[in-house]
Amino acid sequence: VNFLLSLSLIVLSSYIVPFYLIVMAVERLIIKRFEALSTTLTQDISEIKQNIVPNTDVITILSEKTSGKISFNVSDFVAVEAQGNYCMFYIIRKNVVTRKLLHTTMKGLEGQLSDFPQIIRCHKSYLINIHQISRVSGNSRGYSLHFVDDMDPIPISRGYQKDVMSII
Repeated sequence: VNFLLSLSLIVLSSYIVPFYLIVMAVERLIIKRFEALSTTLTQDISEIKQNIVPNTDVITILSEKTSGKISFNVSDFVAVEAQGNYCMFYIIRKNVVTRKLLHTTMKGLEGQLSDFPQIIRCHKSYLINIHQISRVSGNSRGYSLHFVDDMDPIPISRGYQKDVMSII
């Protein structure tokens, strides 16, 4: 019994522990790489914001099936989130993010907003204004875009990650 216990400890210490240490080292390297990339992207966003000329164009989005509509300045637009056949708009009004629900689809909305290059798709459920991004965070599982304080971060899906990162 002592021999088997000693043998199992030797096997554990000679194979499993070094493997675990290697995995931990690789994980730390990956995390550092993504943290560095997030920091770089946040700096790039700050530079973009310094070079922004405020756009005073007014956008009016009409509902597809009802008589509802929403109007806002392009510079006040933060994001839009698809919720089935409805879209939740996040717009800054008097330094506060307001939410407005409108009966329209994301596909129709994307067509209406195609004239504005600062409004891009970052996820199947989100369109964002790149001028409103305050920082980017992320790790090996993906990136998130942060806006004003009272708004939840918006994820960047893997399918849109390359496009969004190149634009930022």
